[in-house]
Amino acid sequence: MKKLFLVSLMFTFFLLSSCCDYNELNMQSLVKWAGVDFSQDEVSVSVVCEGEEVMTSTGKSFFEAVREMSGRSDKKLYWGHTQVIVFGEDALENSFDATLDATLRSRDVFLDITPVAAREMTAKEALTAVKFDVFANSGNSRRFEAVELWELLRNREMFGVCVVPTVVKRDGGYVMSGGAVILDSGFVGYLSDEEILFRSLLTDRTAGGYLPTIESGDRSVSFEILSNDLYVKREGDSFLIREKLTLSPAEVRGELSEAEMKSLAHAYLMSSYEKFINTSRKNGFGNILNLHGAEKDADIKVVVDVKINSVLGGA
Repeated sequence: MKKLFLVSLMFTFFLLSSCCDYNELNMQSLVKWAGVDFSQDEVSVSVVCEGEEVMTSTGKSFFEAVREMSGRSDKKLYWGHTQVIVFGEDALENSFDATLDATLRSRDVFLDITPVAAREMTAKEALTAVKFDVFANSGNSRRFEAVELWELLRNREMFGVCVVPTVVKRDGGYVMSGGAVILDSGFVGYLSDEEILFRSLLTDRTAGGYLPTIESGDRSVSFEILSNDLYVKREGDSFLIREKLTLSPAEVRGELSEAEMKSLAHAYLMSSYEKFINTSRKNGFGNILNLHGAEKDADIKVVVDVKINSVLGGA
């Protein structure tokens, strides 16, 4: 009886000494970037793992495609380190919400993933051509805005709209520029890199970015944005946005006085803001500005004060 007890005890200790479903690091493929494409009612998922290995699989859904890929791999796919998930244009229109839903249900995925839209190209093409560490400079360029998954979900919940940064082909290469507008109803269109900048200036008091080159005859000037002070006044359904910008001339061609630079910058900004707001409404982008509770049809007026600081800029 005593021997039987000792054998049973040893067997119990043996069962408790290890895990039956453990996964060592050398048994896992760490997914760095992922891409989703859609064609003929099928979802195609591509992943770039550590070591730049690329794998692709298809299925009727994102979940099915990932499961098929996992079945072919000799290692377990681990999504806990995934930085970016790219959506091809067809996937953006047809499987964006379904993919996000499947992603959120995964216990491995974290909410700091950055969604990206691939404009006029597949997600797989973007994955093989772009290094997505460019998001480290998004605050300086103001030509696109990196948005993590939790921010995207919050913006859609609070404002009914979110903007996903976009990768485009330009001058023989691939760059991050502009954003894809997604409402509750789905994908509706794109913002240019300049429109991303205007939206940023009207909603964010953080300094940074550059205005595009402004031309006047054979003379031109571009500006660095040193500071951006916003004052928002609401009266009923009307919003008055008073913006005070301090600009430093970054590149000047020809002779331009400080007063002329100020006049050019002011005229450019006033015209651009008016066009941006009107175009957003016309294209059905909804409350694209997310302005302090402003409804999508609110009357929005922008007044700009410009100050030129030549000390830090180039003349």
